This record gives sequence, structure tokens and C-alpha cells, in this order.
Amino acid sequence: MNKILPYYSLLSIVFLIGCLQAFFVGIPKTLQHHPIVDQLLEKPEDSALLLIKNGETVINRNIDTQLPLASLSKIVIGLVFAEQAVKHLVEPEQKIPLSSLKRFYVDDENYQTWKAIGLEEGWITKEEVALKYVAQGAIRFSANTNADFLMEHLGLASINEWLQEKGLMTHEAIFPFGASAVFCHNLEKMPKKTFLAQMDTMSRTVYIQKVLSIHEKLASGTISLEFPKINDQTFLKVWSDHFTKATAKDYAKITELLLNKKALDKELQQMIKFLFEEWAFAENPGLDQQFSSIGFKGGSTGFLLNTILYLEDQNGNQAQVVLLMNELSSKKHELISKLFSGFVFDLATNDDFVKSVQQVLAAND
Repeated sequence: MNKILPYYSLLSIVFLIGCLQAFFVGIPKTLQHHPIVDQLLEKPEDSALLLIKNGETVINRNIDTQLPLASLSKIVIGLVFAEQAVKHLVEPEQKIPLSSLKRFYVDDENYQTWKAIGLEEGWITKEEVALKYVAQGAIRFSANTNADFLMEHLGLASINEWLQEKGLMTHEAIFPFGASAVFCHNLEKMPKKTFLAQMDTMSRTVYIQKVLSIHEKLASGTISLEFPKINDQTFLKVWSDHFTKATAKDYAKITELLLNKKALDKELQQMIKFLFEEWAFAENPGLDQQFSSIGFKGGSTGFLLNTILYLEDQNGNQAQVVLLMNELSSKKHELISKLFSGFVFDLATNDDFVKSVQQVLAAND
């Protein structure tokens, strides 16, 4: 199955080397023909870019259009976990057997990476792990298995109620990753044309009901799916198109909450730092000399690339970036994925780069 891959590793390398030009082979010399800028101009309805610096909107493109999120929605799951932990509705140190997570496993390479590193670093022992590391794994490693376990553990209704409580009115409901992958890969083995026709006309309500039915069977252990690897690009596109959708404006509100966490309860601040930031600083020695706060999360399928980045430097300067790109061709996806994190990081940290982007976008609109 085409994975929803995390971007933490790519950004980590960017930070470690401290030189984007040295890392990105073949990066465009000018923004006039930069693939990301070209995509923003060529498909404005299928992309969104929002840059906010020190509370001021600097770039604002298509921020009210709902676009599929992929793993970006795991940020919400992480924040709901943090709030429930502070309210003592869940116990962060509770030991969770890995067998409880495996019920939700559907061809999830990111889960395998999370488990391998957990065993190496010592926070997974004797086939069990503290709940807080399950939550961190949904963010740091973008593990679908972890996210789906948390939907069951926290309560999917609570997660979606959180969206309403925070005023994210254009954010669609969140639903399980693994079960949706199973359903969108034609679980009932219909003739392909029949299945695709059904998906074209199926209402959102019916779709989510079918996904939740599969998820409930996984949660109860009444079915176990060692889901085969799928290379059918048609089914992968169906899955990608049916992800939860939201707007760039929604995720600006979320990054604002993450960035300005000092206004929150201290215990909640610490949990947010654990889930979103501490591992980034740990993986990048010296990063704390430049930034007091930094967090990022990506979402990807073979047809879309999304990311958010928020940061505050040691002088108190803040930046928030939300970049969503859908309907990418395979060639564009391959090219843009190599440039994506560097582009976003430069927007957040390089004012001259921002001015150049603004000029090219304005000149070609």
C-alpha cells in the first residue's frame, strides 16, 4: 500500500546540515520556474498556502478551500490526547500491550519504524509501551496503527467534538486510516468498474459508516487483516480522495494554538512539547540555539503533499506555514517531494525568499 509518509526525517536532515542548497540536488536557481510555485499557479483550486509571521498574514492563497489532509489530521488526535491526559481521562504512563495496537495494523511501515526505534531507545519493553509513546508515534512517525488505536482509546466522538469546540467549522470529521484503506481497496472484490461507480455516487455519511464498521471489527478482534501490499494506483487514488478534508485556515488556528501554548496550563504545555517538539530538538543537536519552539507534521499519498510548520526563534519571532497540494501527477509528486520541506522552512525563516515568492505569485496571477 502506498504509505502516508512522515516528513520529520527530511526536515531533520535540513536542520542538521544547515544548508538547504547543499542538500537539495537540482534545486531551481530562481523561483520563476520552481515546481512548487508553478503548482500553486497552475492548480490554484487544488493547493493552498498560508504564511503568518508574528501574527501578520504574509501570504494567503486559497485558504478557505477544503483539501484532503492525509496524516495532517493526526495533529488533532495528538492535541485531544494531550487535553485528555491533563484532565486525567487517560493515563499517559499506562502500559499498552503491543497486541492491542496490532489489531489496527494494516500494512503500516511507519508503525514498524516506530516499534524498531522504540525497542532501540528502550521505551518499548516486553511487548508493551507507555500510552504517551503511542500518541507521540502518531505524530513523530505518522503511524496509522497508533492513530487508529487512539481513536478507539480516546473516543472518536471526543476527537470530532474537539473540532467543534475549537471553532474549526470547515474541518470534516476524522475517521480511521487503516479501515478506510481496506474499504477503498475494494474489500468486497467487486468488478473494478462497479466499485469505482459505487464510490463516485456514495454519500459521505455512508462512506464513513462503512469505514467505521470495518474499524469496529478490527477493534473487537472479530477480523484480523494481514492486508496485502497494493499497487493498484486507481484504488490508491480513491483512498487519497476520500480522506478527511479541511482548510489551510483551520490548520493556521491549530498551529497558533501549538505556537502560543504558554497561555495554556503548564501540564498541557509539557505534554504538547513531548508530542510535537522534544523529539525534534533531540534529533537535531544545536537546534535549540536558534529556536525556542519548533514543530512540523506532514501528510502524503502518491497524489498529495501537505505540511505544517510552526516555530519561534530565540528572539521571539514567530512563523506559521500551512502548505497543501493535491492532484499531483507522479512526476510532479516526485520532484516536489524533494523540495517541499526546504521550501516551507525558507518561507518561515528567510524574508528575502518570502519576497521573491510573493513577487512571482503576484506577477503570474
